[in-house]
Amino acid sequence: MRCRECSHILWNQPAPAEGAARACSECGTAYTVASYAFTRGKVEFHCPHCDQAYYGTSSLGHLEPAEFHCAKCDAHIGMESCVLRPHGTDAGAMDDSAAMLAEPVPWTVEGPAWRRLFRTVHFGLTRADRIPAGLVRAPSATKANVYLASVTWLAMIPGLALTLLFAAAMQLWLAGGPVAVGFQGLTDAVLPTVVQALLAPVFFAGTVAASAFAVRLVPATSQVPFIRAYETICYASGAYLLHAVPGCGGLIATVLVIVNASQAVSGLAPPDQRTGPVVAVVVTMLVGLIVQSCAGFGLSLLLGGF
Repeated sequence: MRCRECSHILWNQPAPAEGAARACSECGTAYTVASYAFTRGKVEFHCPHCDQAYYGTSSLGHLEPAEFHCAKCDAHIGMESCVLRPHGTDAGAMDDSAAMLAEPVPWTVEGPAWRRLFRTVHFGLTRADRIPAGLVRAPSATKANVYLASVTWLAMIPGLALTLLFAAAMQLWLAGGPVAVGFQGLTDAVLPTVVQALLAPVFFAGTVAASAFAVRLVPATSQVPFIRAYETICYASGAYLLHAVPGCGGLIATVLVIVNASQAVSGLAPPDQRTGPVVAVVVTMLVGLIVQSCAGFGLSLLLGGF
């Protein structure tokens, strides 16, 4: 159980003052216990007055009922005022590996496609290390590829639109008017850019596939199915959407994609063996993105020659 802003551990945090909201002791961000999901029976809710422990038995691991009188001290308590600890731990051992209910990657659940897409982008940017745990369904390369293509094409739209407008303006200026340009002139000017944009998801998917293959070469993650490693990196690549920002989005997006992907694949390995997968994905994605850029540039030159 961690703060969603600064990742500070929230277990064993003292109960808030009467009537006050709960807040992270590190950054001050307000939160509620109800906004977290726990494994049923794995979290202790301690009375703030006498430390009597109760267990969350709802489907989300919450107290049922949420408010009641303590059986030991008879004080009226509520779930939001309790001190929380993972079951079987003491105040100095806050291991939540079994206590937290995995939050599914938004793209893999039901709902409107646009909402799921942008929620998954946010998930990959802020909680990339939780992506492996959030893949609770059978691996699906199709779902991952649709998400990757959607993000890539959305990222290309602003740049493509600007390129098309600039090409059209230049053609009009050089030809002296719209009649002199003709449809063929505009087509010749914009065709390389359009083809490159359409093929961008293919290039990016190749980079992700190479990274997933590299992850499986590391002993700590050699038993991870290729499709699982592939979709893990796909869902961590939402930062690619920043390519839509003209001028500065490309470099920032590339760095964030590599950082988030490395955080995500680290969750596929045991806690004490996470360096290898991180190095594998960083090196492979860096090389892959460079190759992807060179391939796109070469494709533009090739199409421009025709």
